[in-house]
Amino acid sequence: MKDVIAGYDVEKLSIATLASHSSLQIFHGAKMEGFRTIAVCQRGRELPYLRFRRVVDYPIVLEKFADVIRSDVVVFLRSKNTIFVPNRSFCCIRSGRSALRPTSPPVGY
Repeated sequence: MKDVIAGYDVEKLSIATLASHSSLQIFHGAKMEGFRTIAVCQRGRELPYLRFRRVVDYPIVLEKFADVIRSDVVVFLRSKNTIFVPNRSFCCIRSGRSALRPTSPPVGY
């Protein structure tokens, strides 16, 4: 984890979370504090996050939330100096899938 954070540009941090019921509050607070935001959306549920562009800078649309741990997604999140904020949806996919393991080291969660 320290190696990942050491490579981050702290002047260009992004806040990401799974795009679900509580995420707009996370994005709003992040924007108020001057952070860029990344909404990790599940296909079919992305429309609100594409519309709220004042609080979502980068929407990512995945087939399912669990794809957030795919190597290509982790690489993208790291390239944006991302701190991932786990919300209730993240906790649900973690508890529902005991085999959910990152394919590469975690981004910031």
